[in-house]
Amino acid sequence: FELGLFGIEMKYKVRVSPTLLETMTLAAIEAYCYGNLRKQKNTAVETLGYVWGYRKRENGTSIFYLDRTSVSISAERQYHSVTPNLDAAKLKNEVMMRWSPHLTLMGDFHSHPYRNLTEVNDEAGYNFSPEDLKELKSNDFVWEQAGDNPVILVITVCRLGRVLDSVQDNFRNNTARFAVGDFQFWLNAAVGYLDADGKRVVTGNTNSDVHLSVEGWYYNEAGGRVRSASAVRPSRRG
Repeated sequence: FELGLFGIEMKYKVRVSPTLLETMTLAAIEAYCYGNLRKQKNTAVETLGYVWGYRKRENGTSIFYLDRTSVSISAERQYHSVTPNLDAAKLKNEVMMRWSPHLTLMGDFHSHPYRNLTEVNDEAGYNFSPEDLKELKSNDFVWEQAGDNPVILVITVCRLGRVLDSVQDNFRNNTARFAVGDFQFWLNAAVGYLDADGKRVVTGNTNSDVHLSVEGWYYNEAGGRVRSASAVRPSRRG
């Protein structure tokens, strides 16, 4: 096994390409600022995309190289949930099998929008919800495509009141943290597997066997703000 953060043996290593991180961040921030535009009120919504990459084993560790994503415009997006469209996943995967046959559908990502940093910390908003993990366990198509090792990502976003100098860091071995202007992000990764009884299991939020590696380091300057972002009112999550 490889050693992750704090010297813990890791069964899984998830590597996210710069292109994938960029696309997920852009999707999450657009859904946060312009997800549900109305004449008098703009509220944030979650968004979702499918993720392709490839996997290999090295010294007893399964390494997942996640390369790219496609945001699902037909997913049903709400303030505190997003429902995938399985037909869209199948359609896009058919195209990817022809366009990039070296890549495999590995899973998906979705976003968690929050009002502010306090709310994220109070609700541990960077975690997968029980519903997130239940959805992955029941997704037969993704398990089939990913060879019984699907990967799920959640990117959490909130707006900062005060922007300090910061660099991307490891919040936990399975969670990266970074800021862009006055927006704070967390990226959490989990991996599905079959236990000794053949039952579907997903690695948890804490004490995880997953080590997340985000390629590239990003520096965010103090006081920097994204000027074109609208005044958003994320609904309190239930």
